[in-house]
This record gives sequence, C-alpha cells and structure tokens, in this order.
Amino acid sequence: MRELPEMVPHRDKGGNVEESLTHSIASVFCPSELRRRGYASRHMKDILYSDIGGQFYAGLGCLPRPENRHFVLPPAEMDKPAMAQLVGESELEALCLRDEDMIRKVMAAPSAARTRVVILSSRDHMLWHNRKEDFVTDYIFGKKPHAKNHHDEVKGHFRNVLYVLRLVVEGDETANKPYERQLPPLRDAYAEQAAALKTVLKAAQAEAAAWGLDEVNLWEASPLMKRLVEKSGLDATWVERQEDGIACARWASEGGDGADEPPFWLNNEYYAWC
Repeated sequence: MRELPEMVPHRDKGGNVEESLTHSIASVFCPSELRRRGYASRHMKDILYSDIGGQFYAGLGCLPRPENRHFVLPPAEMDKPAMAQLVGESELEALCLRDEDMIRKVMAAPSAARTRVVILSSRDHMLWHNRKEDFVTDYIFGKKPHAKNHHDEVKGHFRNVLYVLRLVVEGDETANKPYERQLPPLRDAYAEQAAALKTVLKAAQAEAAAWGLDEVNLWEASPLMKRLVEKSGLDATWVERQEDGIACARWASEGGDGADEPPFWLNNEYYAWC
C-alpha cells in the first residue's frame, strides 16, 4: 500500500468545503498460502486502480468511476518547440500551489452537482512519481530525464508509455468541475491556450520519441481541452478505458459506512495514479 496520504477537498450539497485524507492502494498481493483469509479484502478499503475491470472491486465497496478516458498520441521525432519551457523540481511547489488555488476557487463555487471530491497535486505527490521515474529510467536506460513536466514513468505492460501527470489550461471554464452537457462555444480568446496546449503536447511527443517510447497518454482532459486537442491537427485518439486503469474508490461516512451516494470524482488524471 502506498504510504503517501493525499489531501482531498470535498464539497457537499450545502456548499461546505472540507478536507480529508486518502491512502492509495498501489498493489495488493498475498502469498498463495495465506489467501482466502480476507487479507486482500482488508487492504482494499480506500482507493485503488483496477487492471481487471471494476466489477470485482465494486463487490468490495470500491465503486468504479463511471468514465475513465484518455488521449493517445504517437511519438514524433522533432525538435522540441521553442515555446516549450521545461519544468524543474525546484518549480514544482509553486506550480502545485497555483494549481491548488484554482481548484479551491472552483470547488467553493455553487454547483447543482452532488458532492464533489478531488485529489490535490501537491509537490510531495509529484516527487513520488519523479523518484519512481528516476529509478526506472536509470535502471533501463542508464540515465535520468531532466524534464519533469511531461514524464511519469516508463511503464512496461505491452506498451512503453509517456504519461502526462497533470495538464492545466488557464482560463478553462470547464476544468475542475463535473462535465456539463451544454459547453460554451470556442472563442477567439482561446487561441492562445490552443497554441500553448499544442506546444506542450508536441514537446511530449518529442520527449517520447527521444526515449524510444510507444505513445503519449493524456488522461481525463477537460471538455474544453478535449475540443482544443481535437481541433489541433495532432494525431490524437480518444480512448474509453474498460478493463485497465479503472479508478475505484470507497467513500466512508463519519460512521464508517459507505455513503448512500458516492461523490463525483474530479480530475481523474494520471498524477493520482499509484
């Protein structure tokens, strides 16, 4: 079980924002001689991601998120766009705090949706991913990446993938909130965001090619971000995950029982993956 607790603000229907802690289950393994004693079930009481679909874990009270989606982009051999600025670890804390401030403002705003919950992307959270990445890349390639803004890890499961941990488009009115069917029309004001988004994704494609990876994954794009990617001209495929990478959570009330209605899980991006 992953030991890094995460701060989880949640907002109830009455407009009250509260903070809780969650522990993410990275992996559950039980030796064969100790199975069927309830040990694995006991471990799976918080939050986890399923690579065997959501039905099994739902029976243990860990309800799968209804939608688990991502963009897939191919690697591309090119010079990194001049506009792209690499992010170092010394800049992570300021970026995470800036992101947190934007999330909290949206969470505090009135909404007709049910209780919402979001896992914050803190500096410690990001460094956990970075250290894991450093170990894997050093072991496989004998070197470590300098950029920390669009790597997560080299994941060896049929495909080697560059995962975008967290991607924010400033001025995105559809971000950090439940999906609303009525989307605002694209405006000329989004031209700058569209260009910046394309630059970041092209930089990720170039990075993936430089490391010999098979693809780039961008999880859970906001409605605006999804439309901008689709209109960017990039070779991007939208995927609905059915079996692997299924986010599951068990929401407990103060009395220890599961909530009657589970909260809406915002920002199911890769930074929250164990």
